[in-house]
Amino acid sequence: MPSQYLLHIGQQKSGTTYLQTVLASCGAEQLRSLGVCYPLAPIADAPTINQQYAAFGLLGPDEFDWVTASLHEQQRPAWDTIAAEAREWDGPVLLSAEALSVIRTAGIRALHDALGRPDDVAVVVTTRDLGSTLASSWQQHIRNGRTATFEHYLDWIGRNRARLDTDLEDGPDMGFWRSYAVGRLARRWADVFGADNVRIVTSPGRPIQLLWARYCEALGVPGLAGLPDPATIDNPVHVSLTAPEIAVLREVNDEFGRYELSESAARQLRTLLTKHLRERPERGPRITVPESYRETVAAWSQEDLAELAGAGVRIFGHVEDIRYDAVPGTVTDTTADATARAAGVAVAAMMRRTPQPQPARPFGVVLRGYMTKWKLDFKRWLLARWRSLTIFVAILTVVRPAHASSGGGDGSTQLSIADSVFGSVHDSVQFVLSAGYG
Repeated sequence: MPSQYLLHIGQQKSGTTYLQTVLASCGAEQLRSLGVCYPLAPIADAPTINQQYAAFGLLGPDEFDWVTASLHEQQRPAWDTIAAEAREWDGPVLLSAEALSVIRTAGIRALHDALGRPDDVAVVVTTRDLGSTLASSWQQHIRNGRTATFEHYLDWIGRNRARLDTDLEDGPDMGFWRSYAVGRLARRWADVFGADNVRIVTSPGRPIQLLWARYCEALGVPGLAGLPDPATIDNPVHVSLTAPEIAVLREVNDEFGRYELSESAARQLRTLLTKHLRERPERGPRITVPESYRETVAAWSQEDLAELAGAGVRIFGHVEDIRYDAVPGTVTDTTADATARAAGVAVAAMMRRTPQPQPARPFGVVLRGYMTKWKLDFKRWLLARWRSLTIFVAILTVVRPAHASSGGGDGSTQLSIADSVFGSVHDSVQFVLSAGYG
């Protein structure tokens, strides 16, 4: 059994992917040389840097609103594999899944039981200031295809926050505040694992290396901070879109809706646009909380930090790093020129995506293409029925018509064509035999 579980539960948008990427870059054997096991067991399409999908396999739709029953069943083996590997290790076992920050108290207890009701668990929470979190969350909202303005998004978030005291555990659409009301998050996990075992890591934003250093301190694994390559530690994983870029993408989403573009095609185009927008050297101002909402968000932040102070948990870093202040005069609006430049990049990216007209092909090339397709289709047809055609296939492989004698003439030409067609059938039959009996 593990001597300890190091359970990193997020929050989302707090640098979790960066931390998981750095951990995975260390390599399983090097981590084990430090005495810690980081079991990664991807099943099907699960990622290879964390245990997120394994958590989906353990807790399923009851705790994750976006996880389907089929995904839950598909990922059950991921959790089983990770749990089995953990049971074989006699040192600390590290698990990292940021989606765990949204689960209810019942889910926290279910996870506690699934770990074998351990005595020693360190619950590590990475967090950042609420203003940055809201900007990142709204950006993801737009990148997922939505069209709400930041103000309308904050209206919705505010209505949900008003239900904290009544609906936090079971209310629909409360996953955001289950994760990001950091004081209540700390209390919920402390109720199950003990306040002494909950550790809050504050994200300074920049430099990103400081987040890694604080995270390693919270984990308490000697030698971990210096294990990765320095270039990996210095490299942020996610680069946010800027205010003019997200304005363009929001309008693009609206146009996709007008043209009834399929979700798959729209998603591919959004990914393409995001890639090209991020590659620009001059990208415009970052997204910030609208002026009309700054005082409200500052009040939310103050409430959360007051709750956190009373939770009795240990903090790695400084509370001021995660306090949102309504700083007057902060630029949130972007210029028409900046938006136009971003729109130009979007148009150019879509033009590169548009298929170019192909020149007309000669008749002979087209005919050969059809013949090749016919042969492939015929082979597929035979493969689907090869058992019922076994006797017929065996006869065709040993019987072949005599070749026409030289001398030309219409009969010779017709026989030559027939022999050619029969040769194609013969080759297809040989293919079926080799596939079916080889």
